[in-house]
Amino acid sequence: MSKQTRLNFGHASSAPAKRRRLNTSESSAADQDDVENQKTSKSSGKARTKPTGQKPSSEKSDETSKPEPKNKNPTSPNHHQSTPSADQINTITLTHHQANLFTAPPHTLLCHATNAQGTWGAGIAAAFKKNYPAAFKIYASHCAKWPTSALLGTAFLIPPQKDSFSKAEREAQHWIGCLFTSEKKGKGKGSKESILEATGDAVRDLVRRVRDVNDDTASAAGGSKAGSSRAAIASVRMCKINSGLFGVPWGATGAVVEGIEVEDGDLKEIEVFSMD
Repeated sequence: MSKQTRLNFGHASSAPAKRRRLNTSESSAADQDDVENQKTSKSSGKARTKPTGQKPSSEKSDETSKPEPKNKNPTSPNHHQSTPSADQINTITLTHHQANLFTAPPHTLLCHATNAQGTWGAGIAAAFKKNYPAAFKIYASHCAKWPTSALLGTAFLIPPQKDSFSKAEREAQHWIGCLFTSEKKGKGKGSKESILEATGDAVRDLVRRVRDVNDDTASAAGGSKAGSSRAAIASVRMCKINSGLFGVPWGATGAVVEGIEVEDGDLKEIEVFSMD
């Protein structure tokens, strides 16, 4: 039997030197799922840098509506940071299963690597488009709002689409996780090195976003509200990302993911599903 992913959520994880986050504060009701997904991260103590590039015309002028580029960790001559011992460092564990990714139980987050051009035209992406047509429209709309360079190295979570015209999508009740590991598709895809670097950034962003979703759900359920309108993310699965049309050997990608450090209470295990 497949090992059940254990997810706990608590304090924010410490990000490496390079980390990109994407945050939006759209006001359109039609883009509400996109809006809630782009919450400003909780206080991290890092300085913010305004991104370069042209701002979409539909965006508000406040800074929280803009994508945030990767930031360097603050340092100073008087700053001292202790180095944790080997047994104190937590990293993501991957468990492998030979089975269909899409047969996951409700409230599972299914992740795949994607381009930032708004297309799921071939490979595993085409299967996601077929199985989750409403989620695809949200992804495409998200890509249309930002330059591809702003999306690279970020994660985008799409909640279950209860009102989808697709009965299969409604009944599955899966979260969809988009990991932007290449700006473009086909011949324009990034180099192996750039894809692996973006994968590390995107998975770190994924850890943060999963934690935020479940923290918000727990707060709503335990507060004055009757309960959250969305169920928490119960488990996380992914295919062998980057190994298809992006042409990066799975072993290289898996090593990057398993080397990502997380803190107690964060996502520590991801199930990898493939048919080979």
